[in-house]
Amino acid sequence: MDTITNSQQTISSGIPIQAYARLEIDEFVADNAMTNLFLLSLIEMFKEDDTDKSNWNTFYSLGSIHSYPLEEYNGIPGLAERKGFVPLLSNSPQAIKSYMQTKAKEWTNSEAKIYKVAAERFRMPYWNPVAPRNPYKAPNKESIYGIPAILGAENVFVVYPNENESKPINNPLLSFFFPKGDLMEKKKRHKIPWDGLFNQDPPLSPHGTESTLRTPGQDGKTNIFGKAGLHSAIQKSAQFISTNLWKLLSRHPLPTSEAHAVGNDSRSWESFATNWVNPYHQGEIRDKDGKSINYQRDTSVSLESWHDTIHNLVGTGGYGTAGHMSFIEVAGFDPIFFMHHMNIDRILALYQAIYPKKWVPAELNEGQANDPLYVFREQISTTDLRPFKKSETSFYTSKDMELWEQLGYAVPGNRKPDDDGVNVIETYLHQQYNWSTVGSLPPFNYVKDFKHSVALCGEAATKDPKLQTFEAISDGKLVQRTLNLAADPITVIDTPIDPHFIHPSGHDSTFPASSLSTTPTGTTQRTWTAQVRVKKYAYNGSFNVHIFAGNFDRDNTAGYTVDDNQIGFTGIFAARTGTQCTNCDIQQDAKILYDDAIPISPHLFNYLPGGTKPDPSLPTLASFEVEHVVPWLRENLRWRVVDTGSNIYGEDTYSAAELEITVTDRIFHLPTPERPLGWYEPFDIHVSATSRRPGGAGYSAPAVA
Repeated sequence: MDTITNSQQTISSGIPIQAYARLEIDEFVADNAMTNLFLLSLIEMFKEDDTDKSNWNTFYSLGSIHSYPLEEYNGIPGLAERKGFVPLLSNSPQAIKSYMQTKAKEWTNSEAKIYKVAAERFRMPYWNPVAPRNPYKAPNKESIYGIPAILGAENVFVVYPNENESKPINNPLLSFFFPKGDLMEKKKRHKIPWDGLFNQDPPLSPHGTESTLRTPGQDGKTNIFGKAGLHSAIQKSAQFISTNLWKLLSRHPLPTSEAHAVGNDSRSWESFATNWVNPYHQGEIRDKDGKSINYQRDTSVSLESWHDTIHNLVGTGGYGTAGHMSFIEVAGFDPIFFMHHMNIDRILALYQAIYPKKWVPAELNEGQANDPLYVFREQISTTDLRPFKKSETSFYTSKDMELWEQLGYAVPGNRKPDDDGVNVIETYLHQQYNWSTVGSLPPFNYVKDFKHSVALCGEAATKDPKLQTFEAISDGKLVQRTLNLAADPITVIDTPIDPHFIHPSGHDSTFPASSLSTTPTGTTQRTWTAQVRVKKYAYNGSFNVHIFAGNFDRDNTAGYTVDDNQIGFTGIFAARTGTQCTNCDIQQDAKILYDDAIPISPHLFNYLPGGTKPDPSLPTLASFEVEHVVPWLRENLRWRVVDTGSNIYGEDTYSAAELEITVTDRIFHLPTPERPLGWYEPFDIHVSATSRRPGGAGYSAPAVA
């Protein structure tokens, strides 16, 4: 396979760096030429030629790097010796770009230059699952969320080279069709061991050998817009997922005391990056100097746990079978996998900009050096990230991956990390996410006009304005950047954005007055969280922990993700026994604990005086103060564990799984222009809120007479 060098990944000069940004998929689709070229190139990338030679840049080859069929790649055998997937996210877009450059050469008419430039400008789009997409349908604020149109359509339209009319095709962004077995045998390629995926709980849908599936329905096929389909699951999950993203990036220490710096400013890289708690350290995480950091509860949302929940959101089926994204073994074959990981890359780049000193440590501390998990993972910045070679004799390392600018793309709302730029980046994050975390509506015009999209509308598309718009940072200010794609060369127009801060008592706030307090330093709110801790490999594969308030249909496990009384869920994305993943086996032997947090406050708003009460039978919550919330939760908080086929695990399994649900609260200081992300005070634990039920913190099973 050809290796990808830094020189091939360098952004060319001429157009400002933001013109080469990775864009959210809805923004990306505004560019007809690039979208058309992207779709046509994916079709080519899905193919395997009828020869006995292997092309290691096909979609199948790149998808298999994540796990199955455990083939040698770049001279590195199987999954067992692979230790890095960040380069995969650079390697794959480069492979697609190569296909696009080849395809662009097929145009010989007046549009030849347009497609050539589009191929050069291409950067892989990302999928932001909590971006608003649909017009608001009162009074349901969830209606603004959902699956992007281009990721949910069964068919899309393309214009083939030198032709004028569009033609419908199967949407290559909806599913990948696996190559036929006889063709792969001819190439002497390994087979995916499908039988192993069928003979487990939950099994992969039987249709999964033909193509990738999302949220399989009762017929075992992809279910996007049906009952309990992916579209409605995203709508029901968006607010708690957005709130967790906010927690992942926001600041936690009080500004007046270093002693209270127990959050993101002092948490270790390992804590931010990973969701597992290390039993060798008795649940503690240590910083680079070996000092224990007691921040675990409520601030324990990690990039990995956020990432895992999205995997299970897409892969969880409702009727006994699961989709590919919930299986580590085959997740990499779903086209949405790469756009999900482009978003993870984006979040990481934003985190780096806010916390520029945080990265993979250069060496292990004393405690880590005696820990078999760390010894195997070798999580230091100079570890080889196999199987990704940067030359014939060397591999990429985390140090090579630290600066995202070197990888050939820009991140909207970001720039090279520096102390002066932190406030404007935090302002960008506030503009993007704060409104969602408080249950408000976007303070900006978010609805995209797809009437001119050829991919979505075909011949019915209106005249293409050839404009592409996204948010960016220019000269230290937040701007709306518009690219005029019709100009030669492309021109850039920046329009300043006046950041919108939701006033706690203003007309646009959905904060009930009973949830707020006024202090000398500003307005505060007591926030509530359900902390989830469980053995990562307790159920031999991926599973979900759902948190509810009050009554829910216990038997309708297929509807858990869309139940009105679901507060939220966390998705544990885990390998099953026999996956041939050495790292997974070591974690399993060490009985690693998975740690995540589910925000309760957004759901509790509904039960404050004047709230909508999803469950009318539940009592009104007088305020967000401890004396009111803890008794309310003690009576009404529920949880269930299901696999990604929505098969339920009984309460009798919770003890062996070491499931522990704990309620915590902490004071949040609302954002201001000076502190766009606000800040959190230290947390308090309320064992009594969950101790009465199996799986609750402090629960003790009744004595048997």
